[in-house]
Amino acid sequence: QRAELERQVLALEELSWHNNALRLRVQGASARVAAAQDQALRRVGADLHDGPAQLMAYAALRLDGLPVAPGGEARLAEVTRAVQDAIRDIRSVLRGVALPDIAARSPCAIVQGLAEAQAARAGLPVAVECAAAALPELGEAQKICLYRFVQEGLTNAWRHGEGRGMAVVLRPGPEGGIEALVRDAGPGFTGARSNPEGLGLAGLRDRVEALGGTLEPRAGVAGGAELRMTLPVAAP
Repeated sequence: QRAELERQVLALEELSWHNNALRLRVQGASARVAAAQDQALRRVGADLHDGPAQLMAYAALRLDGLPVAPGGEARLAEVTRAVQDAIRDIRSVLRGVALPDIAARSPCAIVQGLAEAQAARAGLPVAVECAAAALPELGEAQKICLYRFVQEGLTNAWRHGEGRGMAVVLRPGPEGGIEALVRDAGPGFTGARSNPEGLGLAGLRDRVEALGGTLEPRAGVAGGAELRMTLPVAAP
């Protein structure tokens, strides 16, 4: 019986080892797919910027000095507004799609850059707490995921949390990974924000979980709302 038990234990250990190796392979494949998707989005963003965005800007410039027959001012103004709206929409898409070259940047530099951009856009401060010395090395897919997480979190904090008390925390997470938090001191999960999953987090959750991480929207410790992400270190 002892020999049989030992054989079963060894078989279970071997199965556990194979399952863990398979899990790491799946996470590595997911990371590569996520990185490839973002590279494709980057190319789409470049095409939008160099193509339609430039053409629409040229059209707006030409409309500005276009001679108008008597009575046609209202129609010209309507067309001009439509072109300007299209330009704003394209720029909005570009902000969501375009991704800076972050492969050589540290996690703290990624977070700080997003915080500064959000502060400039909103005219409100964004506090940053980053334990640079204690953070592990991240792969490109993990850096992209961190970028998208902070980007989405700050956008929601500004839009739904009134931009009050925006803060980002980046620190070592469980099992050698990272933990990232985006907080605000707004009204919390009320009104239009009462359903956290309705905040455009579905795609972000898929991205995080594909890399073996977790995503959790929750109430802040001192009020407001908080978005928490844990992410393991990329497997070789």
